[in-house]
Amino acid sequence: MLNLLRTYSLTIITNICLMLCAGNMYGQESELKTSLSPPQTAIPSLTVAPDARSSGMGDAGIASEPDTYSQHWNPAKYSFTYSSKGIGISYTPWLRKWVKDMHLLYAAGYIRFGREGEQALATSVRYFSLGEINGMQNDTGMDISPLYPYEMAIDVSYSRKLSRNFSLATAVRYVRSDMGIKVNEERYATNAVCIDLAGYGEHYFIRHRAEYLRSWGFHIANVGNRVSYDGGLTYLFLPATLRIGTGLLYPLSRVNHLGIFLIFINILYLHHRKAIPGLLSKESFILFRIFNLPFHGE
Repeated sequence: MLNLLRTYSLTIITNICLMLCAGNMYGQESELKTSLSPPQTAIPSLTVAPDARSSGMGDAGIASEPDTYSQHWNPAKYSFTYSSKGIGISYTPWLRKWVKDMHLLYAAGYIRFGREGEQALATSVRYFSLGEINGMQNDTGMDISPLYPYEMAIDVSYSRKLSRNFSLATAVRYVRSDMGIKVNEERYATNAVCIDLAGYGEHYFIRHRAEYLRSWGFHIANVGNRVSYDGGLTYLFLPATLRIGTGLLYPLSRVNHLGIFLIFINILYLHHRKAIPGLLSKESFILFRIFNLPFHGE
């Protein structure tokens, strides 16, 4: 009888230990999935490339040759532009095989000044429209009028050469978004202010009777305040990003060049799951589905 009680006791203790271990393993697995999940940021359209040139080069604009659209990639490049001023306008359809009315409108311009043109001022405006969204319902289950969410940003940058081969730049950006739309037709537009810091350098050298261009640069973009799409219940950080790149340009002819670029990109993401109750409200579902981002509602 005593041996039987010992056997039952050992069996019960073993089962309890196994249950505790399984629960602990499940908790660790859940924490691991949470810690390894992609970071969720607000206003992701700030990272959409506005020009075809850098997009076709695999988003290598951080260290490519300066052009009018350097405001998005690296504003420090403006101090090395060939012309003293320039302006550019672009239109980019977004997911046009799925929807027809999503697009990005972008305009940028710059002007160089100073004794030797070593300084530059630039500005850009972007407007990202998500088109018309139907099928939303209010709290009573009634259909509401179509929604026309959008995101826009306007910024100004200043760059200056610190030496013959290197320049620094800083930018200030104002961002507005109306993505956080309540299903009861109460709309919450959100605003943010962020700053950029960038550097760019280039050096020409001759090898085998050909003039090469070696370039390098860095860009810390969209460092700013948190935004809320639901009136302050939850908050998200802006898509602050660090880009570091280098490139080598070889002339094939007068009009053709061969470039090799190496780019490192890191999202400057602050962990806020413990500090903020809930990651997203269901009103932000539209935004993260359109950009194919994971959604974790309250």
